[in-house]
Formats: sequence, structure tokens, C-alpha cells
Amino acid sequence: MKESETRQTSPNDHLVYLQKAESFLRTMRLAIEKSEWDAAAVLAVHCAISSCDALTSRFLQKKHIAKDHSRVVGLLMQLPFESREIKTKRLQLSQVLEMKNAAEYQARLIREKEARMMALQAERVFEWARDKL
Repeated sequence: MKESETRQTSPNDHLVYLQKAESFLRTMRLAIEKSEWDAAAVLAVHCAISSCDALTSRFLQKKHIAKDHSRVVGLLMQLPFESREIKTKRLQLSQVLEMKNAAEYQARLIREKEARMMALQAERVFEWARDKL
């Protein structure tokens, strides 16, 4: 990953990113309860990204800033955790990010099954980040 795709973070920034992730998670759950599938999908994306920002901020003192959010996976590979664990989280994050374009920009609505899958994977990424922090 190019340095131009990251930004240095300050001590304790990870706490802010985790708080953002948790807020997105709570609101995502409410959107699911109200069958607001597109909103839930977008919130799942932001929950997962903020969770990763919390981890990379804490352990690498940097966060991803490129427009292509799928590149955040490169930063995850640098985290000081077991490779098997990172691989699992990369897959979960990728499943959420693969739907980002459809959720935010395509002229179609997100289906319930897609939103629920994204929510589940985002929640898994969030819980992992929270546990590691």
C-alpha cells in the first residue's frame, strides 16, 4: 500500500474510530429492524471501515484514506495478529466492501438478504476490533 493512501494518526484516535464504528453498528441494527435495507448496507460499510481504522490507528499509527476502500485490506495485513485471524477478517470485510458500490451508487435497491449479510459481517469485524482494543 502506498504511503499516499494512508494518514498518520494521533495517540487515542483509535478510541474515536471505535466509537464511530459502534454508533454505525447501533444505527445499522435499527435500520435492519425497520427493513431499511439500503441504509443498513451503507451503515454496515461504515461500521466495518471505522472498525478497521480503530485497529490500524492503534497498532500501526495510521489509517487508510484512499477512495478505494478495498485497499484497507493491505493495512490489515500489517497488523500484529495471527495470519489465520487476519485472513478471516479480510474475507468478512471484503464481503461488506464488495457491496459498497451497489449500496451507495447503483440504481438498484439492496435486498434484505444482502443487507443482513453485510450487517452480520460488519458486526463480526466490529466485535473483533473491540476485542483487540
